[in-house]
Amino acid sequence: MPVDPPREGGGPNPPFGEDFFQRIVNVHWGVEVVVRGFDPDTTVNASLSNNNLTATHTNTTTNSGARVRLTHNAGKYYFEIKVGVHDISEMIGLILASSSYAVLMAFIATNGNVNVNNVFYGNIGSFLFVDDVTGIAVDFDAGLVWFRVNAGTWYGSGTGNPETGIGGAPFPAGSALSPCIGFGVAASAGSTVTGNFGDTAYANPAPSGFNSWYE
Repeated sequence: MPVDPPREGGGPNPPFGEDFFQRIVNVHWGVEVVVRGFDPDTTVNASLSNNNLTATHTNTTTNSGARVRLTHNAGKYYFEIKVGVHDISEMIGLILASSSYAVLMAFIATNGNVNVNNVFYGNIGSFLFVDDVTGIAVDFDAGLVWFRVNAGTWYGSGTGNPETGIGGAPFPAGSALSPCIGFGVAASAGSTVTGNFGDTAYANPAPSGFNSWYE
């Protein structure tokens, strides 16, 4: 566990709360920097830019990626990830803290395939193209997740609706997950994605009742 530097002027450090660890505070020369995007300490063959919101694959090594440090296991949350230059094997979704980038709990690949809890859930109807925005709504209490592309329907179906709990793909309720990008088996150097975890306006409205990732 990292040790907090002494407070200026002496005296005990304030107690660490859960939010301190979950939001990740990197200490550099006594200056605390809160990371609210992808976590630079957990990237594999990826570089970060744009205040840690953009991840770029740095080589052709497979099963690489970047993830957010903050995990949730209860409540309802929404986030977006926009694809840049890419091929067909990037995986956008959610990952367990203990998992490698080869094993995502739930993801949509840039070829449109959706896989949740090791079960193929179908194709969203098209490939993802440059500047397409994937919206992901997750209900941890119900153990359900929804994907959409741009302002399209959830899973490309007119019946899916996170607000009513209809049409979500199931995963083990209460799993502690965080947003991630996995650069897969055919991912090429230079592939990029950019996350939006609620610090700026979303490209498409979040479902009613779903919080931003850092709320």
